[in-house]
Amino acid sequence: MLLKEIIAKHQTDVDLFVNGSDLSEELYDDLFEYYCTNNLMPYGTAKARTGDPFEWITHQFETDVWQ
Repeated sequence: MLLKEIIAKHQTDVDLFVNGSDLSEELYDDLFEYYCTNNLMPYGTAKARTGDPFEWITHQFETDVWQ
């Protein structure tokens, strides 16, 4: 699934996120799969060894959504 497809699928949750809410569980799950399968998230972070995947995804998605 492409990032734009994930955004379209979860448009309400994306709007809430842009307005200051945390990622919903469903949006987070799809983003986790997207960032991992496309080798965008560091392996250690994905496994929660060298970083927090929730924080990484939150930051990365915030960057991606504003581009």
